[in-house]
Amino acid sequence: MEREEYIFKKLGSLSALDKALAEE
Repeated sequence: MEREEYIFKKLGSLSALDKALAEE
């Protein structure tokens, strides 16, 4: 099962989006 890895990648993507929005 790669569920944890999938969630980790999703969280990483969300973090990147949050950073981009915060910089705006």
